[in-house]
Amino acid sequence: MQGKNAIITGVSRKLGIGAALAREFAEAGVNVFISYYRPYDANMPWGNQPKEVKDLLIELKRKGIQVVGLELDLSIPEAAGQ
Repeated sequence: MQGKNAIITGVSRKLGIGAALAREFAEAGVNVFISYYRPYDANMPWGNQPKEVKDLLIELKRKGIQVVGLELDLSIPEAAGQ
């Protein structure tokens, strides 16, 4: 899968499923685009830490892949075009 690209949504917590997927793809040499929306997690019982996404992006980049992260609320249909 080296050099392929993956899009993973819901990656705002380092211990979440999205982060686990991003790590697995990165280990396989797959470039990763992640989206996240921290306000959602802030309202959930598990909460979130402000640095989690930044720390995860750094961790993934150290795997030698291309990594991009974008915060957007995908419940809003127009969000991706903004």
